[in-house]
Order: sequence, then structure tokens, then C-alpha cells
Amino acid sequence: MAVMKKKDGAGYVQDVANAAAREIPCRVVEVAFEKEPTGLYLRVYIDTDNGVTLNECERFHRLIQPKLENVTYDFLEVSSPGIDRPIRSLEEVQRALGQEVELRLYRPRDRQKVFVGRLQAFDGQTYTLTTPQGDMTFDHKEVAVARRTVDMSEAIELEGSDRIAPDPGTTQEET
Repeated sequence: MAVMKKKDGAGYVQDVANAAAREIPCRVVEVAFEKEPTGLYLRVYIDTDNGVTLNECERFHRLIQPKLENVTYDFLEVSSPGIDRPIRSLEEVQRALGQEVELRLYRPRDRQKVFVGRLQAFDGQTYTLTTPQGDMTFDHKEVAVARRTVDMSEAIELEGSDRIAPDPGTTQEET
């Protein structure tokens, strides 16, 4: 069996991952080969509208690993990309509409490079945010990174109390 190099294997891995995603079901956010001191990592990031569980990542891993024997890598990782991952595609922008996002600019605007607000619109060229300063628009070319923000207020409230956050997989009677 021929072994595929990183550049040849990327498209193949994407196809294998997309097929597995239809079975889970989930969506493949990114497939990446990343060289680290410990070796070559093949990382596959998956997601659903409700996030992914460890069991879903494990199931996905078991589905794709046997089909990747002819791809060169040292470690295979399957995980969620995280809620605060950079927004890179139009599909991700659409999912972020109405949510709080952070835009980091290449150059300061009014001596500020980071803006946080509710993403109201994106027309393919311009982000529109509702911020404490009012509605603001940013050309996509001036935005270095756009990402959703993470609201940790509930976790902080729980930390100071005796309550434990219920496991999303349990019913109210079980908690």
C-alpha cells in the first residue's frame, strides 16, 4: 500500500472526515497537519450546533482511523475547535449572527484595536457590530481575527456557591 504525504493526504483526509461526519452527524470544521517537536499531528476539528461530546469525538476517531492507514502522521486528534475559535468561513459568520463577538483589527481605530459587540450583519465585505459606543462597521480587510466571546459569568457564579452545574445529559430529577 502506498503511503500518502501530508500535501497529498489532506484532500483524502477531508473526504474521509466528511463521510464520517455524515454518520455521526456533525460537521468538519477543519483538518490540519501540524508539525510539533513530538511529531506530526493530524488534527480533525468537528462541531454541531450544540457542541460535541467526548463520546462523539471518540466515535469519530474510531470511524476515520482505520481509513487513514496510508496517510503519514504520528498522532491523530479529534476534538471540538472550541467556542472561541476564529471565525473563518461565511458559514461560521452566519452562525455567529446575533451573538457577541470580538474583532481584532490590524491597525488601531481611534487608538483601539479590539472591539466587542453583538454581530448584527455581515454582507461579505463588512461586519456590523452593536457595541456600547453604538453600531459600528468594519471592512473585513481591516479585521485580523473575528471570534465569538465566551461568557463565563454562570461558571463564576457557580464557583462561589455550593451548586454544581447539571450535566447537560441528565434530567432535572437526576441532579
